[in-house]
Amino acid sequence: MKFVKEFFAAAGAFLRDKARITAVLIALFVMFGIFMAMYGVPARAIVYAEIMGIFVSAAMGVFSFARAFHKRQILNALREEILLTTEHLPEARNSDDELYGELIEILFDEKKRLNSELSEQNENALTYFTIWAHQIKTPITAMNLALHDSEPADHAELLRELMNIERYAQMALCYIRLGGGEDFEFRECGLDRVIKNAVKRFSPQFIRQKIALRYEPVNITVVTDEKWLLFAVEQLISNALKYTPKGSVTITAEKTGGAVRLTVADTGIGILPEDLPRIFERGYTGAHGRAERRSTGLGLYLTRLICDKLGAKISAASNDVGTSVTIEIPENVDTRE
Repeated sequence: MKFVKEFFAAAGAFLRDKARITAVLIALFVMFGIFMAMYGVPARAIVYAEIMGIFVSAAMGVFSFARAFHKRQILNALREEILLTTEHLPEARNSDDELYGELIEILFDEKKRLNSELSEQNENALTYFTIWAHQIKTPITAMNLALHDSEPADHAELLRELMNIERYAQMALCYIRLGGGEDFEFRECGLDRVIKNAVKRFSPQFIRQKIALRYEPVNITVVTDEKWLLFAVEQLISNALKYTPKGSVTITAEKTGGAVRLTVADTGIGILPEDLPRIFERGYTGAHGRAERRSTGLGLYLTRLICDKLGAKISAASNDVGTSVTIEIPENVDTRE
């Protein structure tokens, strides 16, 4: 069926391309017949000559169409391959074909050069930001230790801002790693360990803001990449604390429908209905984020990217008070990719 469609498409294109030559041939045959008749050539001889001319022209047309159809098939096959190589371009049969072939080669070489330059620039940028993200951890750690050695009350604010700097540096590193296609290692891990590690990181902030933590051990094991899941949970807790001036943060997990639903819920300012469908988009901060001027619009976007890599689904719900974000982790993960 595909061949038939290609054949008729090629035939239509061929007839359109040869319409002018066909019109000229018809005019020549008519003029040839008229002149022969004017010189008294018998009608039978004229008809015979016309038939022979039409037969030869038709044979040449069929041969020309066969070559054109074969060339069209090669060009159709090259639609995808031309992005990789120009080795299988159809053979040039005239000077125009040779010129077009040379132009294609020039464009292909220029494309390869630009792709090579772009790849080198991306690799250099990736190397630079990876080194930067690792190096910035050293002064952050040193400052953290220095501040913890002495505990004046005025250090609390500095510790909070320092933790924010560390978290943003970690976000940058995670973004780089995701863009670089870092491999994910799927193995069994206890969900309680992930949650406890995430909560431990933000324990000073819970205490400082006087936010209650509601969490009971769940004793659930999941197959996932523990490091990346930890980052995702940390981001959800960070957002919950950022937009909860008072109240509590609740972390729950349950098995349901062949998956594990991990939910972080808060009693904060909530999310406007018009903002809710877009909170996982890159750079989208929403009305509350713009009002607070503390949101980058990258945290939940990175969390969604990580969930996609983990084969998990992320969703959010909100009303007038509070927001809950759920990560649905499948019990059976295909790790072949």
